[in-house]
Amino acid sequence: MERGDLPVSLRLILAALLLAASPAALSAAPVAQKATQKKAATPPKKEAAKPAAKGKTQTAAKKGGKDDDDTPVRKGKTQIASKKADRDAPAPKKGAKGKTQAASKKDDDDTPVKKGAKGKTQSAKKDDDDTPAKKGAKGKTQTASKKGGKDEPAPKKGKGKTETADEKRSPAKPGAKPTATAAKDRDEDKPAPRPQAKPKPTATEAARADRPKPQSVLSRPVLVVPEPVEVAEAPRVLAPAITRASGSSLRKDDGIPDQLTPEQRAGYRLAFSAIRRGRWSDARAELDLMGTGPLHPLALAELYTAKNSPRVEVGQIVGLLASAPDLPQADQLSRMAQNRGAVSLPSLPVIRTLAWYDPPPVRRRQRSVRSDAAATEIALATQRYIKADDGASAEGVLNRYAPDLTTDALTEWQQKVAWIYYVAGDDANARRVATMGQQGSGDWAPQADWVAGLAAWRQGDCQAAGAAFESVAARASDIEMRSAGLYWASRADMACDRPEKVQPHLRAAAQYGETFYGLLARQALGIEDKGIDDTAFVGQDWQAIGRNYNVRAAAALAEIGENDLADEMLRFQATIEDPRDHEPLTRIAGRLNLPSTQLWLSNHLPAGAQPLIEARYPAPNWTPAGGWRVDKALVFAHTLQESRFNAEIRSAANAIGLMQVKLGAATDVGRRHGVTYVSSDLTKPAVNMEIGQSYLEQLRDSAQTQGLLPKVIASYNAGPLPVQNWNTMIRDNGDPLLYIESIPYWETRAYVMIVLRNYWMYELQEGRRSPSREALVQGLWPRFPGLPGATAVKITPPPRPVQLDPSKAIVQPLPQGDIHFEPTGADAN
Repeated sequence: MERGDLPVSLRLILAALLLAASPAALSAAPVAQKATQKKAATPPKKEAAKPAAKGKTQTAAKKGGKDDDDTPVRKGKTQIASKKADRDAPAPKKGAKGKTQAASKKDDDDTPVKKGAKGKTQSAKKDDDDTPAKKGAKGKTQTASKKGGKDEPAPKKGKGKTETADEKRSPAKPGAKPTATAAKDRDEDKPAPRPQAKPKPTATEAARADRPKPQSVLSRPVLVVPEPVEVAEAPRVLAPAITRASGSSLRKDDGIPDQLTPEQRAGYRLAFSAIRRGRWSDARAELDLMGTGPLHPLALAELYTAKNSPRVEVGQIVGLLASAPDLPQADQLSRMAQNRGAVSLPSLPVIRTLAWYDPPPVRRRQRSVRSDAAATEIALATQRYIKADDGASAEGVLNRYAPDLTTDALTEWQQKVAWIYYVAGDDANARRVATMGQQGSGDWAPQADWVAGLAAWRQGDCQAAGAAFESVAARASDIEMRSAGLYWASRADMACDRPEKVQPHLRAAAQYGETFYGLLARQALGIEDKGIDDTAFVGQDWQAIGRNYNVRAAAALAEIGENDLADEMLRFQATIEDPRDHEPLTRIAGRLNLPSTQLWLSNHLPAGAQPLIEARYPAPNWTPAGGWRVDKALVFAHTLQESRFNAEIRSAANAIGLMQVKLGAATDVGRRHGVTYVSSDLTKPAVNMEIGQSYLEQLRDSAQTQGLLPKVIASYNAGPLPVQNWNTMIRDNGDPLLYIESIPYWETRAYVMIVLRNYWMYELQEGRRSPSREALVQGLWPRFPGLPGATAVKITPPPRPVQLDPSKAIVQPLPQGDIHFEPTGADAN
């Protein structure tokens, strides 16, 4: 006998027995009864699909009538199975904390949240009882932006109970009442439409749903807090997380093991994002869902100390301190616990003050003497003559004020007037006035030696030039200037055919191996500096200090792009670590792609320690948006000088980011590439370096630089127009070093030498030869790396005109000489 042939009364009895066996199907009983009665009255017939109820999506229709688990929907049949009843539970309602599920879904995706600018202000984290705010990773505060962080429109409420955050991940409760819409459909004798279909879960979400819900790391009482007001997350660009190259490890062969599982990476991204957005319940739910994990102590510390976060009880704070006393937030948490009545607290580590260690040497700009009124007055009176390169008029002002100047101030202004003559090309007057300055005192006397030596060199007087340069080496106060005097003295010895003095001067200069001229001296002497492969060191370093929580947490944070927090963890660890661990900590910072912290650690050292030289030249694993087209070492050399790898820095001239590019340059580059850039894009390393290297390519191909590396670097700093003017103004006699030392702008003059020094240090780290350094030692002009043909060229100087009146301060500009390409060194073959 077929089921349809049973009497109605028997069918009702069978239906009741089935309902009793499946409590979850109680909600479907009215549907079953109605459908059974209808079936007895009329034969089943196929009906057109009914449009979805107002306010509901039609996901099911788009999926071809399949359920969430892809089980085909049986049309016209009674659906009383418990599995179907669970599937047909009412759609989830608005969350208990006033958050909609749409907003929750918005948080649950893995889209990285934008990271806040380093060095920008961040709302001071303060407890509700006025506990002092804790500082961020950079010792600065961070303000919340008004952008983003808004919830999606809330779905319409049904008659069922409002869900809590925990219930969002639970299946529908058995016995849930049918919705009003379903009741209406039953009255119309049509199958009840299923509630709004949920989006197909991601692999991570599916894995989470299959797990039993774990307990929180720390026992947490139910807190009754006022409805939190959601705050917008500060504009924040997450640093690029360490990417997967191949295999299961994110860090292939770098000596640092992965700290997080893929599921934990997704969960912690959501948790830290929720904390920054002020979504306290969402953050707590994410942490509770994951259970114990490597970043839980830090995440809880961030949650407890966040401004306007719910009040936490003393037991929770003390428990967190007991489990992770080395946290950067430990001091603030301790004060919070004391304010809540804690009597006994866990012991915290002793914070040690670090000593400052100077960065790589650069040529220092001498301070002007302002010891008396006459020195101030002459500075104002000569300003216009300095701008006009009018040495004669400036000397007239000097003579008027000379009797009232101190010896040091007089020496300063004699040097400055001599330099005006030199820049204008009047070497005779430059030597005359500089010689007077050489007789003076103070830090400006060796500067007068320097001008006298350059002017004599340009005149071909190697004897006088050598004596002046030796005086610079003996009297200069900074080692960069001292090494310059020694190297130029060796050049003068060579020109004067005094080979016995060349080697001693070069060896003395080579002692300053991190200076521009020290590196040239080492090249001239044939000293080979081998590159450093720190891969093995990093593996040993991790074995030594990977046991420290802050180090492990920094590695985990780097995996999810939370570099601000990773920076904070390592910098704080440096203040509480064993001093012997500082070198390993510095190398690990570099391997985690935290270049600004690597530099910070190379400048902040335990007492008596020496910095790692290679740590002063970070090489993060970053790539421009368009890939590398310019030598990576040259791009990093510029970046180190421009921003010290601070991606968020902004200059007074509104230059932004790593390579200090302006929005106008970004617009030009974007127009050529078919991309539109906005100001916020320039804080992204990939974008900033792409614009920076594109601008270097543009300068390389310009007529004013002719592809000569020193002129390209000078143009990057001063701009193309000044370099174009210097091509006719500077009398360098075809000598690239004389050109660099004759650049009128002090900043640009120093900039070219610093960037070249950085470039050579990066080349040394990579263990490769330096064609540009080889060229300068031979008196040749290095060409921009990567250009076809010879790596260096010789420039024939133009004939020198006869000066009819040597007392004239200003000489006529001279045309630049012809460039002759001559193969040198490795290019000779």
